[in-house]
Amino acid sequence: MDNLTKLKEFFKKEGLTQTVIAYKLGTSQQYIGRLLNGNVGIGKNQALKIEEVFGISAAWLLTGKGKMLIDSELQDKTVHDEADKDLIINNLTKENEELKSQIKRLNAIIDKLTK
Repeated sequence: MDNLTKLKEFFKKEGLTQTVIAYKLGTSQQYIGRLLNGNVGIGKNQALKIEEVFGISAAWLLTGKGKMLIDSELQDKTVHDEADKDLIINNLTKENEELKSQIKRLNAIIDKLTK
């Protein structure tokens, strides 16, 4: 089994969606999708962030060598209670509403400019 498949299985086992992974890493769901599909590689900074957040070895992510998980205590970071999930969902919902509002304002401006 290749490392990309192992990474996907890890996230699936932990019940982490691409959206939640992206939120935790401070990146976009689209980037995580491209990453997990093998369309983009993992850079050093992103590997270090994944290690910090999920306990997956940066060295393993970058080289494929060594152990995948760095420490059983860090694996506990991936366990999310309902409050954590609710917080993420609420934050993403709020961001979504703000984006919808911005789109409406931009559409109104475009309408004025094209009339």
